[in-house]
Amino acid sequence: VNRVSIGVQALNAEDLVFLGRKHSVQEAVHAIRSAQKIFPLSSIDLIFGRHAKQELSGWRDELHFALGELGLRHLSLYELSIEEGTSFDRLKKHNRLSLCDDEISAELYDACVEVAAEYGLERYEVSNFAVPGEECVHNVQYWCGGDFLGLGPSASGRIHLSTTPPDSASASMQQRAATKNHASMQEWYERVERDGTAFEQIQFLDPSEQRQELLMMGLRRREGISTEVFRQHSGESLHQFVTQSDGVQWCIEEQLLRYDASGLRASPTGMNLLNSVLDRIL
Repeated sequence: VNRVSIGVQALNAEDLVFLGRKHSVQEAVHAIRSAQKIFPLSSIDLIFGRHAKQELSGWRDELHFALGELGLRHLSLYELSIEEGTSFDRLKKHNRLSLCDDEISAELYDACVEVAAEYGLERYEVSNFAVPGEECVHNVQYWCGGDFLGLGPSASGRIHLSTTPPDSASASMQQRAATKNHASMQEWYERVERDGTAFEQIQFLDPSEQRQELLMMGLRRREGISTEVFRQHSGESLHQFVTQSDGVQWCIEEQLLRYDASGLRASPTGMNLLNSVLDRIL
């Protein structure tokens, strides 16, 4: 293990309380500096769009502190999302939570791109910034459509498993599958002890489902999706898909997507509007 990522979420005391985090800014800084002494690579997660009162100047101060004062060379950035059943969801339903509007969130995100560039960090994925050469290889595996294991309770994975075709005379074949482990710690433990795995669900993905996943994940990367990877996952040529998809053609005309012999990728503007791009093409 050569990298640790710390879920700091905010570097000001007021917003840590708002987000329901139990650590202080001082404790977060101590954890970061301790990690930097132990691991060759370290990173933190920050949340933006926390609430309607989040100020651009204060957000810039947090970014300068993280990348300048603390010298971090990798940063993961996520917009606050409201999950059903959470305390934030309940507050929102009772009109007791005022969130950032889209324009303010866009300004906060753009500020991160600008400040990160000042310290030599490039946006290599929608939510991730790094000094060249220090990108998170583990996460790139997700975005490139590679296999990965979900090990703990509730963990999800994507792996190739042997399947037997309906024709029993045929040899078994490898097919990509989505896996999900049992959520219960006790059930997870018993399954691992008994079977060596704790899968609760195994869903084999057909080429259409693999294509959809690849588009959702691959277009998050600056490099996008290569022609070869697209063919491996979907069974069709990228050129055929691009030319036959009205949504993709519209995004290319609007300069949100770029397509050439090497593959399909989002433009800088397209990365900023990736959810809208995906709505068009999926």
